[in-house]
Amino acid sequence: MKLILIILALTLLIIPMNAEIRAVWATSWQLDTPARIDELVADMIENNQNTIIAEVRYRADALYTPNKQDDTYPNPDPKSYLIKDKDFDALSYLLAKTEFTDVGVHAWLPMMVATPNNLSRLSKNHIYYKHPDWFTNKKGGNDSNIPSEGRFLDPGNPEVQEYLRTVIMDIAVNYPQIMGFHLDYIRYPSTKYGYNKVAVSLWEDRVAQGDSISWADWKRENITNLIIGIGDDLMTISPTIELSTAVVSEYNKALNQYSQDWHSWLESNIVDYVYPMAYSIHTENVNSFVYNEFNQQYKDRIVVGLRAFNNTKKRKFPVHKIVQNISEVQKAEYAGFCLFSYGDLVREYFPELLVSCFNETPAEIVAMPRLNSTSSKLPITDKEPVDLALIAIEIEEEDTSIEADLDAILEDLEMGHEPEPIPEPIPEPIEEVKPVVEVKVPVKVIQGQEFTMNFQKYGDKYRIIVNTDVSCHIEWRISASRDYPIYSKYRWYPKGETKEIWDGQLDNSEYITPGEYTLFAFSEVHHKSIILKIRL
Repeated sequence: MKLILIILALTLLIIPMNAEIRAVWATSWQLDTPARIDELVADMIENNQNTIIAEVRYRADALYTPNKQDDTYPNPDPKSYLIKDKDFDALSYLLAKTEFTDVGVHAWLPMMVATPNNLSRLSKNHIYYKHPDWFTNKKGGNDSNIPSEGRFLDPGNPEVQEYLRTVIMDIAVNYPQIMGFHLDYIRYPSTKYGYNKVAVSLWEDRVAQGDSISWADWKRENITNLIIGIGDDLMTISPTIELSTAVVSEYNKALNQYSQDWHSWLESNIVDYVYPMAYSIHTENVNSFVYNEFNQQYKDRIVVGLRAFNNTKKRKFPVHKIVQNISEVQKAEYAGFCLFSYGDLVREYFPELLVSCFNETPAEIVAMPRLNSTSSKLPITDKEPVDLALIAIEIEEEDTSIEADLDAILEDLEMGHEPEPIPEPIPEPIEEVKPVVEVKVPVKVIQGQEFTMNFQKYGDKYRIIVNTDVSCHIEWRISASRDYPIYSKYRWYPKGETKEIWDGQLDNSEYITPGEYTLFAFSEVHHKSIILKIRL
């Protein structure tokens, strides 16, 4: 007993009872190989971080092993198409890497969004094909696809709720080291959706029986009841498992457009934490959230989600703004903050953030915008694909969850606060790589929408120039042959021209050798492919 008390005392010295939550959202693309997980964990430890929100479920698929040992809760989700090695269990590997550290792992699970836009990525045993009746629709419609996001399940269908609860319980019983579950996309796509046939029938029956519940309240109740059910289930496994939700930070919008009544979730104690996504580019807007009266009341259970991803086009979100926003959250003594996302700017900015925000003694804000640094004179390269959840902007008025909303990104221009653009690099003489042949795949093109892609030699590197007349996700890859990609990228491209520099490093960390290759690009919005034969 004495030994136990000594160990407990030492533990409390290492991990303070009310330690500030310093979290990052790590997307599926940062978890798909052991090397990337090694890098993530090393960065977290080196930079005094304590929480990884790990996206181990992408689109109703698994970056873990369903029913790994205990099959009490039959989990139908297939292995994610993002994992090339189907025997690799990313969640198990991550938990093993963090076992003897002070870094906790929370399983980040997108809930309602269940498919990518490109359905060809899905296996035939995916729930989209096995249970098409589970998906939500617009009134009178039969297609639940949301541009830039995918197809949503309908929480008004009881079978959907049972399915989602079963998936979470399967993970909970088979991965007991998990510190918590983080529910993303725990919402409807917008006010236009929710018209699943079963859901509508249940609401109509309830009204017919004399219940005066409105359609809007019915939808909010469905979301809330699902969270309550998940919380009750997890309590049967362990009372210490934390339950948190990612939410739209503006409460009225969350409540009325997306059926997220996160105020009541806090008041009723059905979640341990909420992570409002305060992704504004302006610190004054972050302050407005931080010093809101309700938020102040529950600040010990609010982890503020902060922006750490780029602006549109060439505008890079400067590190000093991230530092300022973190500083405001720390001064207001919130439970902590979570940066979106590790794979975008966090990894690059960690050294400045460590000095300014993450050391264990008070420090002045010393980080300066990288616009003034020599290294910022070249476009930033990122050899990893970016998660679809990263900066998804819907074509209509919908927001996203763990994604930037359109209002926040466009605030620069609307409010007259346009950031200073990154200086154009002084290029070396450009030798354009002439296509050997250009082939445009004959598929349907949306009227009036177009994208192009050019590939050029740029000194000892390569420049990729993407032009699109509408913001969208574009996948491009370089292959030695059509079926063997050696480098791939999947990211959000803003409207207009985007220039990127690629250093020639391949997915296996080697560098490309001279020869002939195929560059393949595909836009989900344009429904169009471009194939270029290039000689390097």
